[in-house]
Amino acid sequence: MNMMILSTGILCLALSTGCSKKNEKTVGTSGQAKVVLDNANALMISSVPARTQANTCVPGNTCATEAQISKFEIKLMSVGIHTHADTTQGYGSAIYANPSCPAPEYETEVNSKYYKYVGFGTCSDSSITTYFDLKSASVNTDLNSQYLPIAPGSYKYGAITFCQSSAQSNNYKITLTNDAGLPAALQGQTVSFSVGTCGVTTPEMSPSMDVTEGQSVQVTLIYDLTNTVYYRVLGVGESAGTGCTEVGGYAVCINPPTISATFAVQ
Repeated sequence: MNMMILSTGILCLALSTGCSKKNEKTVGTSGQAKVVLDNANALMISSVPARTQANTCVPGNTCATEAQISKFEIKLMSVGIHTHADTTQGYGSAIYANPSCPAPEYETEVNSKYYKYVGFGTCSDSSITTYFDLKSASVNTDLNSQYLPIAPGSYKYGAITFCQSSAQSNNYKITLTNDAGLPAALQGQTVSFSVGTCGVTTPEMSPSMDVTEGQSVQVTLIYDLTNTVYYRVLGVGESAGTGCTEVGGYAVCINPPTISATFAVQ
């Protein structure tokens, strides 16, 4: 999986308790999780202590302001937390798993107890038809409908998956407003992109997020949509290029935001 370090908005993961039993094994009480997405830049949420650096505008292009973007939509395959930056080590628990992508249950042993949690299954982004709008507060309705069990542990990273290995379809979609500051050819346009980077891993949380049995934790993934969409006039015979789509003689491009994480034990 290709992973990249994404820049600021907010994704909150609230954990509550649940339990499972497995034959003769000593079974521990798992946590459960839900996801909340928020755009910190637009909502100016002062309760979030950390802010990542917003993207800078790509030289030679014009960046759309956030007010000129009415929707910033992505396909989400899964959202999770991990004990290691290398997701092949340790273990991770899914916080959100797209219903189009089966997320198998796994079992892990922590301090001689066994915990059942939801892991990360395989799926193709081409089978996902729904998008989540990072600018909309209503995005939380679907994300909050899942309460997935997580294993206790010392988690250091948040991770978001958009595709497996490579994008098989358009997985980003933006809609521009009719703002007069945009070129007439771009006003009101919806533009789709196929972004090959399939995952985002946050910088390491410091201190780590230590989840124990019966504990509730809220994780906030912070993103900033500033300078994430930019455009330029195409020359004769010029192609739009990677990460860009041609619209009315312009190359409209996407520069995904960076994501950082904070957490609080409740």
